[in-house]
Amino acid sequence: MKAGFWDYIKAAFHARPIGMFLPPNWIGLGLFGLLGAFVAPGFWLVGAGLELGYLYLLVSHPRFRKVVAASLDHQTIRQVQDRTWQLLAPLALEDRRRYQQLAERCRGILDQQVRTNAPLEAVNAQREGLERLLWIYLKLLITRQAIVRIVELDDQKGESAKDLE
Repeated sequence: MKAGFWDYIKAAFHARPIGMFLPPNWIGLGLFGLLGAFVAPGFWLVGAGLELGYLYLLVSHPRFRKVVAASLDHQTIRQVQDRTWQLLAPLALEDRRRYQQLAERCRGILDQQVRTNAPLEAVNAQREGLERLLWIYLKLLITRQAIVRIVELDDQKGESAKDLE
């Protein structure tokens, strides 16, 4: 998932330097909120301006943008892995083994691409295609298992009907 503008703003608003319990802008917002309420409402305007400036500086910093993008990529990868394991869990052992074999073949193809010093764009395109292949294969295994269950239930119903006769 590619990071959008609001992802950067949200990350900047909640960014905490190492060792800080609260993000520094929260402290500033609280301070200017209290000053505006008890001293002069003009402090609210000053606080809003400082907050916008802080967010702009943080969001426009290239290193911060890279950290946020990497974090979102990591979250997306983790979600896909969790979803894959949830779908693999109810499959029969043989189907899981088949999926793992295909996954190993895909990793081997990517390793071979890297060893031959293929261009990064080509490796990334190959990776995306192989990930789609694995996802489709997993869905086909799930469908296969559902069909097998339906056939088994139909066979059991047929045998039950014969026993009643």
